Amino acid sequence: MKLLFTIPTLRQGGSERVISILTKILSQRHEVTAVIQDKSENCFYTLHPKVRLISTDSLRRTILSIIRLRKAIKDYRPDVIVSFLMRQNVTTLVASLNLGISVIVSERISKEYYNSLISKTLSLLGFFIYRFADRLVVQTNKIKNQFKGIGNRVNVIANPIILPDEAYLKGDKDNREKLIIAIGRLDKQKAHSLLIESFSQIANDFPDWRLEIWGEGKQKNDLQQQINRCNLGGRVQLCGTTKDIYSALYKSSIFVMPSKFEGFPNALCEAMLAGLPVIYGNISGADELIKPGETGLLINSGDVRQLTESMKTLIQNPKLRDRLGRNAKKHIQNNYAAKKIAASWEKLFQNLLKAKRSGPF
Repeated sequence: MKLLFTIPTLRQGGSERVISILTKILSQRHEVTAVIQDKSENCFYTLHPKVRLISTDSLRRTILSIIRLRKAIKDYRPDVIVSFLMRQNVTTLVASLNLGISVIVSERISKEYYNSLISKTLSLLGFFIYRFADRLVVQTNKIKNQFKGIGNRVNVIANPIILPDEAYLKGDKDNREKLIIAIGRLDKQKAHSLLIESFSQIANDFPDWRLEIWGEGKQKNDLQQQINRCNLGGRVQLCGTTKDIYSALYKSSIFVMPSKFEGFPNALCEAMLAGLPVIYGNISGADELIKPGETGLLINSGDVRQLTESMKTLIQNPKLRDRLGRNAKKHIQNNYAAKKIAASWEKLFQNLLKAKRSGPF
């Protein structure tokens, strides 16, 4: 089977990570090409040597992107095209028009993300154009319910999680530090400011605990100023990015993701796989990942008091931390291993091509 994946960039991000994981696994059995609009030297994620990478070098130039992507499609003639992210999905559907090739678009985030007038307008256009795709893939049932108008052409496939080395999987709770960790872009969506505010309320009660926030983004200066105002310079650190996030996770004792909204929280899954007790908002992905009191703790998104109390509870109860961490790791291992998720994609490709050979839906 010839597969073509397309996404604007392979810079740091959840969707970009998913592309790197899926193409690596699928390239062992299929011919796989990835097309990006960005320059190849800007890639944060590297693809497997078996995966061919094409750069159209047309980022933010919509018409040129369509023209160059269409040429790549016509030259390669894939059996299936898979597109990630809203704008790329629209670009791909236009570029593949009348070529007779099956197209899957993947919406990676909940509609709550599109909250400005411009983004809402673009999302409405995108959601309308999605009707012309052969399939729409989303990550959770909550997001699927937002696309009822597309009918039975919506598939739920979660993000794949790479299982770390066995030594990592075993873990060692004796090496855990009194450390709370958060991972995500430094922007308003991830609500790191709320986490800093919450931590400041318990910092004096637990002077030997620290907070690390991993990620980069436009809110970095604002967050650092907040840390300084709260006199937490020695207790809260903005750590930047790393390709070895499990090293950071395995020295930590608690993971917090206070996001306002998510598509599917990759970092949360990685923390759970690392055996960490997690605190997460009651947003997209919560129903699939968190059973309150069993695989993690849920709070109302944006509730500082609940977040503060949840962190306090976990800090004071190491046995609860251990139990939640064990259950969380088992849940991820059983349901979100990368090979299992890749098999779901492969089954979708096969069903799509079989249905196409049989005639219209």
